[in-house]
Amino acid sequence: MELITSIVYVWVLPFIVHISSTSAESACNSTLTAEQGEITSPNYPEPYPPDLECTIDIMVNEGFKIELTFEDFRIEPPDGNRCYDKLQIFDVITNTTEELCGFSIPANYISESNHVQLTLITDHEIHKPGYKAQYNSIGLTFDSCPGDINATFGQAVFWRPPTYHVNTDGMVIMTSSHNPGDAFPIGQTTVTYTVRDSLGNTAKCAFIVSVEPVSEVYTTQNVTTAVPAGKEQPEQVRDDGNMNRGIPWYYVFFGVAGFLAVLAVVSMIVLYFWLEAKRNKNKVRLVAHYNTRSRYDP
Repeated sequence: MELITSIVYVWVLPFIVHISSTSAESACNSTLTAEQGEITSPNYPEPYPPDLECTIDIMVNEGFKIELTFEDFRIEPPDGNRCYDKLQIFDVITNTTEELCGFSIPANYISESNHVQLTLITDHEIHKPGYKAQYNSIGLTFDSCPGDINATFGQAVFWRPPTYHVNTDGMVIMTSSHNPGDAFPIGQTTVTYTVRDSLGNTAKCAFIVSVEPVSEVYTTQNVTTAVPAGKEQPEQVRDDGNMNRGIPWYYVFFGVAGFLAVLAVVSMIVLYFWLEAKRNKNKVRLVAHYNTRSRYDP
């Protein structure tokens, strides 16, 4: 009988423990991506295997946090301040770790990011049932956010407000720094939407409105076009208020000046010929008068 007992303890029991540990490890090193679910230690509610390091990743949508609610927690109690068997909860994004052991059910754990790792580490001696917990993703995130917008000064700017996704309890309020239809100053302005719930979770959506100044106004055939500063002007006539139907003012000026110049030259020519004709007529009259006097003088 003692021989059989020795064989069981020396050969059979280590083999069974090895098989149990191998089976448990095969369920570890997994990644959970659903919004909620249940997680347990290997072999739960039976004792967890010895010499185990079992990691379970939980990764939910970006912008959400992870809440862990423990329903059962039985891991070898600490010896003083040291845990030989322990559950480590590691926030991958913030690089913070919380270490748990003992028989007291921990308070709900809420992560600071959307990615945590639960690692159960055991030694080769005392083994307990482990833990059972429910996880749930909580928080807010935007499903859509407007892209950057370009506008001209004085123009009202419109956009479709963003939509958000909620997976939390309590009231949710969305606020914005600007509203569709607002006019913006010249330069770049950041428009920010913020959603906040009663638990303090927040999410933000931001985009930029770029406004260019208007440098000049051009008119062609009674159609007025505003051209932003720095842009190439269209092939149309500038309206400075001194034009008629799109004709430049200097065309009118030089046209009138030319016409007056031609008129002056023509007038001078006409005056010259008129004076010449009058002088010749006077010459003829004087000659005739002289001849008449010569005829009657003795």
